Amino acid sequence: MNILRLLIAYFIPLLIGLTMVSLAEGRRNIFRKGEKLADGFALGLGIQTMYIFCLGLINIRFTFWSCSAPVWPAVLVNLYWIKTGRISLRPGSLTILRGHHVFGKILVGIIILLISIKLLLNIFISFSSPAYFDDSITIWDYKAKVFYHHRGLVKDPEHPDFFGGNVPKYPNGIPLFKTWLAICNGQWEEWPVNTISWVIYLLTGVFLYYGLKRWHSALTALIGAYLAMSLPLFAFHGAFAHSDIIVGFYLMGGVIYLYRWLVERDSGLILVAAGFFAVVGWIKDEGVILFLGGVLPTGILYLLLHRSWNCLKSGLILIVTVLLFLSPWLVSEIVYRFPVAVSGSHYFKLEFHPEAIMIIKRFFFNTGNYNIFWLLYLVSLIIVLKIWQKVNIAYLVLMNLLALCTAIVPFVFTPFFKWLAVGTTINRAMLMIIPAAIFTICRIWGLWLQENSIQKNNLEKQR
Repeated sequence: MNILRLLIAYFIPLLIGLTMVSLAEGRRNIFRKGEKLADGFALGLGIQTMYIFCLGLINIRFTFWSCSAPVWPAVLVNLYWIKTGRISLRPGSLTILRGHHVFGKILVGIIILLISIKLLLNIFISFSSPAYFDDSITIWDYKAKVFYHHRGLVKDPEHPDFFGGNVPKYPNGIPLFKTWLAICNGQWEEWPVNTISWVIYLLTGVFLYYGLKRWHSALTALIGAYLAMSLPLFAFHGAFAHSDIIVGFYLMGGVIYLYRWLVERDSGLILVAAGFFAVVGWIKDEGVILFLGGVLPTGILYLLLHRSWNCLKSGLILIVTVLLFLSPWLVSEIVYRFPVAVSGSHYFKLEFHPEAIMIIKRFFFNTGNYNIFWLLYLVSLIIVLKIWQKVNIAYLVLMNLLALCTAIVPFVFTPFFKWLAVGTTINRAMLMIIPAAIFTICRIWGLWLQENSIQKNNLEKQR
């Protein structure tokens, strides 16, 4: 019975998000069916938690019926679309093996098997073990349990459970979604509320697959998914309900769809990208900082170099959508005087720590946490110099580099350096960067191999 309740808990945000994605898409079919389902859940999670937060602000008790209310308009809209033939319930065709020779199909099968093993291990750990990390227990799960106990938000600053009771200045997206899972389950249990961790771990691979499949073969797309899901640090955190991989997932989703907009210029893509960037702000302040430091400057540069009303309109849609979606939390921060920054004011001064460079080098290349990722990343940056003019790949690389610099600079040029030696902080910060970086790496290599193949064919024709 618990499994059925859990499925309902996930189906409701899926349907809410799927409806919003369909509205953004219109009749243009810009998403594949599997991709659309993944988009629907990812955005539905954010929409529902934002809605639940608003319920708390106006003192409406958290119950199954109050928290699930947005699904009923979504049900009516989808029934109408089914009746009019706008949407079909028939599954899409399976194309993952199409176009491959026997050897290619064997490779695809092996990669799917390896990904399945990784996922099953994380599911087993999630079901058999409580949350492992300090922040997972003392912040994210703790706040969720407080929300579940009170069935609402405590807004009295003098109350020990004020805004979740621990670190009230932190956004409440994930604790509120865990509260929703507990409400659907009928009681607080570790395994249902922490399923969100491996669900996001799985969706990271799904998004990488569909993001790369847009331009490359299924084999290339699966390799990209496996690179992320097999990364030792990422796979480890994927089982233990930590928020950093969730930030990385949503940041990657926003980057993928913003990059697609740069190539295809479809307004539906900019709306979905804005949705992903907005949900990041409900999960962790660092997600907003990475958006402001990596994505926004790249977007401004693109607008300056491509001055047109359509580009400006899309830029405004992106910013306004993000601000509107985040407005309940932003207003709360102002009303309750939460500090805007994740760190205290004493960290906001410049001081150079050259020793940080060697410490970061050790974490990146010598600990085994990242396998060969950073070496592959450096080689990819060299390769991109040969193809930087193709399909706006330079903007994708710039987004990644600026986000990476935004994450690393505080450890080198501010008193935040003191947190570097521990390793936990820098490693978790990189979990937010790596998913989008893997998409970028695979896109670079795919373009480079295509370019080499074209040149080779041209030479053969000339002969």
